[in-house]
Amino acid sequence: MCLFISIFPLLLLCTLAMPESPRWLACMNDPRGLDNSLHKLRANDVTAESVELLRIAGPATPLQGSLRTRLAGCRRSLVIIFGLMLFQQCSGVNAIIAYSTKICSDVGLEDPAVSSMSLMGTQLVFALVSCLTVERAGRRKLMIFGGSLMMAGHFLIAYQFYAMRHELWGPALLSLVGLWAFMIGFAVGMIQWVIVGEIFPDESRSIGSSLGAAVVWTASFLVTLAFPYLEEAVSKEGTFVLFGCICAAGVAFVFVVLPETKGKPIEEVLEILKRGRRV
Repeated sequence: MCLFISIFPLLLLCTLAMPESPRWLACMNDPRGLDNSLHKLRANDVTAESVELLRIAGPATPLQGSLRTRLAGCRRSLVIIFGLMLFQQCSGVNAIIAYSTKICSDVGLEDPAVSSMSLMGTQLVFALVSCLTVERAGRRKLMIFGGSLMMAGHFLIAYQFYAMRHELWGPALLSLVGLWAFMIGFAVGMIQWVIVGEIFPDESRSIGSSLGAAVVWTASFLVTLAFPYLEEAVSKEGTFVLFGCICAAGVAFVFVVLPETKGKPIEEVLEILKRGRRV
């Protein structure tokens, strides 16, 4: 375990070799740095892309101005990212990860530790699947599919707890299928961090990412802390029904509010947001 944990500082050191963002270098009016960065990131000729980035780049002031100034005109982007982050964490994902062994034990699985490990393996495998499909399938489709699968998983788990309480049919494997479905949906569809980079202008992206991270981890802490108390207050099946309803609301939020950003430059996305529905 100690050896495994020691890998992470090494990974952080590897980030020193990462090139600067080409878009940021264009905003800084640094054509030489822009060309160097693009050459590290692209296998083909970068001349046309470099010229285009310099052409569309705004003034070299991404780190200047007050918070309000830098977020001016980003109300819809903020609502989208806050909504996505809240729905992600209020789906109960980190509570399920933290209490996965206990949940597997409560539903009567024979080896809760092994079942819990299978959930983590499922998440890893389908996160890789998401990486391979996100550019082909699009953001909205993946998030709607993933949220729907998470909702279905929650309702299966809720049914299992209800069946156990009322002595109805419900094999323990049914809840494991529900947990797997939830983890697959989460791994495939929860791509909020991709969205962050595609709905904020250059001068606001770092703030948007930071605010999104603050919302995610605050909500994660509160939901994980509240999970056992919630089970006592509304029952185990009631807790998972609640999580399933939150996932359904998240799917509706994505369907109504989030535009498709696949293959679109940031300028086009911002224009879509500017003339989109009210939020």
